[in-house]
Amino acid sequence: DSAAVQTRAVLDGDAYVLNGSKRFITNAGKAHLFTVMARTNPDVKGGSGVSAFLVPRDLPGLTVGKSEKKMGQQGAHIHDVIFENVRVPVENRLGGEGEGFKVAMQVLDRGRLHISSVCVGVAERLIADCVAYANERKQFGKPIAEFQLIQGMIADSKTEALAARALMLETARKRDAAETVTLEA
Repeated sequence: DSAAVQTRAVLDGDAYVLNGSKRFITNAGKAHLFTVMARTNPDVKGGSGVSAFLVPRDLPGLTVGKSEKKMGQQGAHIHDVIFENVRVPVENRLGGEGEGFKVAMQVLDRGRLHISSVCVGVAERLIADCVAYANERKQFGKPIAEFQLIQGMIADSKTEALAARALMLETARKRDAAETVTLEA
């Protein structure tokens, strides 16, 4: 549940005091500035009680944990980020109090669109590799590309990749036109 934010931000004079942690933050070890979602109204459940903040790394009480070991994506290091009584100036709040979840969802939509474009590119490359292999690999004295089952598998893959590309392009068009793309993303 993306609205189940547990990190808290309590207004104290001219600053919010942040307490909590964020898990699996990509490249946190290199970041100088964090965008942090924190619950500013504990009485409101869901996204309405969440605000967004820009939090400089050098604020007292902010700690970045060690890089986690992973099986893949070795270039994208992930860390925990811990907030212990971190005082964030009021002017570092993005938007109004309680509007952070809405901001986060817009960012996630854009991120999902970017991921989909990468996936479409990968799919197209894999299909090209499959076609090359099917033309190279021989079975019963002829390339397996000549077998109907292999042709059908490649055609199905190409159909799915074309559908994904069309959806990705339509979503990008809507995003460029400032339309909401939450469903498509």
